[in-house]
Amino acid sequence: MTEPTLVSARPPNPQRLYRTLFLVGLAAYTLCFVVGSGYVLARRRHLPSLGVAALEQATEFLAAGNVQGAVREYRMMTRVVPSDYESARKLAEIRTSIGDPEAEVDKYLQARQIWPRDPNVLRSLAWAQLGRGRLDEAMSVFRAALEVAPDDAGAHAGVAEVFLAQDRHAEAAEAFSTALRLTPDDAALHHRLGITYVYWGRPSEAVPHLETAVRLDPRPEFRSDLDRARAGELLR
Repeated sequence: MTEPTLVSARPPNPQRLYRTLFLVGLAAYTLCFVVGSGYVLARRRHLPSLGVAALEQATEFLAAGNVQGAVREYRMMTRVVPSDYESARKLAEIRTSIGDPEAEVDKYLQARQIWPRDPNVLRSLAWAQLGRGRLDEAMSVFRAALEVAPDDAGAHAGVAEVFLAQDRHAEAAEAFSTALRLTPDDAALHHRLGITYVYWGRPSEAVPHLETAVRLDPRPEFRSDLDRARAGELLR
């Protein structure tokens, strides 16, 4: 009877074992990376493609005179790609051309989503809200702009206009004066401060500012308001 041949059992080579495990791990990592990247790229390519299609459709609608259709497509673009401010701006331009009074407000609301602490965006949004008569909302956003940029003369002027619209003349005069300390050669600010004093019943304090406004910018309406203030006429 032939004895079986014994194969000597060799101990495993640690270096070879570690190398094998490393390669298996690397392969698994690479596979996960490729699959994950593919998913992300697929999403990134898919979303902008919707925006491009909407832009092409909007352009065709505009060329055909279908303004409402173009508005609908631009709205879709702003939803698909919220960071695309150019689409929001174009949408507002079209809506303004058809007399939509909310266009400017919506444009700057979109901008605020992209740049929430940009003082220029905040100030512009507040002025648009003020133009729509939304005094409380405008004041809140002007205040937010001043928290970011305390020396923003335009925001201080906006606060003053809100106070003036509320017949809070003393506070309006103070806010206009703050804006003028920041931009002392602004003719429009001198004019508005002068008007505030007139409404407040203090024409003697109004006239110097109205005179300064005319000296800095002799436009006819500034000169007319100065003449009427000198005559003691209310300008409302």
